[in-house]
Amino acid sequence: MTGQNSGIVVETVVECGNHLGESPLWCPESQTLFWINCDPDPALFRLDPASGAVSSWPMPNRIGAVALHDGSRVLVALRDGAYLFDLASASFAPVAANPLGTDGDLHEGKCDRQGRFWTGSISRAAPGLAGFYRLDDGLIRVFDDISVANSLAWSPDGRTLYHGDTMQATVWASDYDIDTGEAGPVRPFLRIPAEDGMIDGAAVDAVGNFWLALFQGACIRCYDPAGMLLRQIDLPMSQPTMAAFGGPDMADLYITSTRHGKNARELNAEPDLGNLFRIRGIGQGLAETAWMPPAIRAAFRR
Repeated sequence: MTGQNSGIVVETVVECGNHLGESPLWCPESQTLFWINCDPDPALFRLDPASGAVSSWPMPNRIGAVALHDGSRVLVALRDGAYLFDLASASFAPVAANPLGTDGDLHEGKCDRQGRFWTGSISRAAPGLAGFYRLDDGLIRVFDDISVANSLAWSPDGRTLYHGDTMQATVWASDYDIDTGEAGPVRPFLRIPAEDGMIDGAAVDAVGNFWLALFQGACIRCYDPAGMLLRQIDLPMSQPTMAAFGGPDMADLYITSTRHGKNARELNAEPDLGNLFRIRGIGQGLAETAWMPPAIRAAFRR
């Protein structure tokens, strides 16, 4: 199925039917796209667009994010913590425990421009107990009072950090110290009215524009660095979760989606929910930085 508006074609790339597809991530080295199904049936997926081949790896529990590491391993955020996952052997090496324990799940993780991994979380105990964490010696809590972490991204120069909470309908921006990984005071960047949809995952392009998926809003919106709406891309389904740039020239936009919360009648009306989508030649993206452990980052600074 395709959706079209203003000459833009939204194509279904993989009919994966994910319950909760998330975390699209382009790997420049392999020219493939990773993404995840959080739960149920948690799994990591990889698409080779050149051949159309899709690989998948089941996860032992809920997966909330994936980040690049090296040619054979990725970093995954699971229910109980962060792990290095070997794609060839399907083995896990623990990196850091989930600081929320059984009170919440890790969710929405990315690396800053220097290779520090950040992850948000979802509170399962009570609203506002989740947060955002930076992976140093363990997962260090940076932002509090979060219920459903989303919209994590950095400006092209790495000096502005964006993060959001779906339940508060707000994306914040902070000045970001690229040398230390410390974030300054937060300031509102976007507030999304409930009738427009709910904030979800985000990406920043090469000129600093902020691309936001609106869950239940059936669209992707592009905002300039001052928070002004530049364009809206309507989608052929109501529940996108995140967008990411990829392709040989980083000009294609990949979009994950979810079937979460829909009953059988609604799913019949929207059969493409949960699939992976693509818009070709929509902009100019930036490759995400691979995770670099603190000791290696320190060695590079010497």
